[in-house]
Amino acid sequence: MAPVFLEGKLYITQPDIPRFHSADDTPLTVRIDTTQQVCEELPLTYSLLTSEEKSANNSQFSRIFDGKNFVYSFYVSEDIVVASADHSTIKRIKAASRYISSATEEQKDSEAGPRLYLELARYGDLIYDPYRKIYYRFAYPKVDLDRNMNWWGKAVYGRKKFSFLILDKDFQVIGETLFPEGIYNSFVFLVNKDGLYISRDYQVGMGNQSDDYMTFERFELVSKK
Repeated sequence: MAPVFLEGKLYITQPDIPRFHSADDTPLTVRIDTTQQVCEELPLTYSLLTSEEKSANNSQFSRIFDGKNFVYSFYVSEDIVVASADHSTIKRIKAASRYISSATEEQKDSEAGPRLYLELARYGDLIYDPYRKIYYRFAYPKVDLDRNMNWWGKAVYGRKKFSFLILDKDFQVIGETLFPEGIYNSFVFLVNKDGLYISRDYQVGMGNQSDDYMTFERFELVSKK
């Protein structure tokens, strides 16, 4: 995920690699002062995951900076984690999808791994929309995929089924939209002044899309009366 440059320092994320270092002692973010050549570990570590979340065998997360806070979205957790810029203040906030009962089913290391990665219920990227001062969080309900298809390398096309939650400036869920299956690639998106753009190039099992260009659909935020 993209590094953040803040007040002359670079903030980068670290993956959980247990064979090299204890997960509970591995910081999610490291702050680097490139001028002084100093690297500092920030206090938030993978220890924030519950035992149930750790047992899912997936410690992936997304991280954004909204100009004030770093916000983390773990794929196996219904909560998001909001940290101040220096990570001295941290709070965990529930941001659950109504389409997911649990995101902690274990992703086993096996030949079925690539399929399970696209099948099991999980949360996804969290996006900040600076034009409307809101957040979007992708959620992926569990689906059943074709057992006869080779799913290696198919993750680049996104998930077959997804929704996204809309969170207000205080990180409270104010809405959720479930999208039709097999059309959009929710791994490819951008936020612009006129709305949220999501790629329409899912491509799995479909042969009518071109490799020469990408197509996007724009979504606007509307209030329900």
